[in-house]
Amino acid sequence: MMGLSYNDGFTTNQKILKSEDDKPLNLFTNNFGDVVNIIKPHGSIDTYRYVIAREKGSIVEPTGEYLYFKTNDYDEKQKPQRYDPDTGEV
Repeated sequence: MMGLSYNDGFTTNQKILKSEDDKPLNLFTNNFGDVVNIIKPHGSIDTYRYVIAREKGSIVEPTGEYLYFKTNDYDEKQKPQRYDPDTGEV
């Protein structure tokens, strides 16, 4: 399958989830635009869930929303940063 164009629903072409050094992470967007689509129904060992929460003073409340991302780097896995795509605020 070398050289074959495929899509697994993840993209780095986004401004929502980045590493500490401002590199876009491979975020699941559920967009499958190429001819060959890869879907792994039982999850993956390199896919991680980012819990979205709201801060109210010193209290952090999960919203029930999640983002899923892939990475090969320990720091990217442990320290992702979510940005507001409209304002750029962390």
